[in-house]
Amino acid sequence: MNPFDAGFAPPSTHDLDFLRLALGREPVGVRFVAARCKSGHPRVIVNHPLQNGIPQPTTFWLVDAELFARLATLEAGGGVKAAEDWLAAEPVRAARYADENRAYAAYRWGLLSADERARLAGTPQEKVLRDSGIGGMAKGGGAIPAVKCLHLQAAWALANPQAVLGAWLHKEGRVRFAEREVE
Repeated sequence: MNPFDAGFAPPSTHDLDFLRLALGREPVGVRFVAARCKSGHPRVIVNHPLQNGIPQPTTFWLVDAELFARLATLEAGGGVKAAEDWLAAEPVRAARYADENRAYAAYRWGLLSADERARLAGTPQEKVLRDSGIGGMAKGGGAIPAVKCLHLQAAWALANPQAVLGAWLHKEGRVRFAEREVE
């Protein structure tokens, strides 16, 4: 078992019903519920990296509408750039974030079966799923991987409370990641 899976649970029928309503469509490829709100509903889900043969690099998916809206406001105010600047300001922090992107990629790759990995061998999709970071981001040659969006970062931090951007999101977005809950 992957160490991130320790607190995760397969989705129940109730979870899938909730996700159907929250997403407005049939949930596809949901492997786990990685974080829940205080009322027990899924807040973050873990998606299978291949859905109908199409790579899905966003493994940890935020499904909490209230938190999504709060983060959208933060993003609209320059939050992605501010997060990247915060990471870049401290070399140790930036290195931890780069390590997290590698861990995210390794986790995603580990969700695939041996047959799926074999089918992907030598394809561009193999590189995306095996090597790209949080939400499929890759920033070749840069000091740190890019921050694609704050929703992806929040989903990752709720699933992995030690995530480096969790501290920044806590301060800027009033999200408590250590408890995997929104204030």
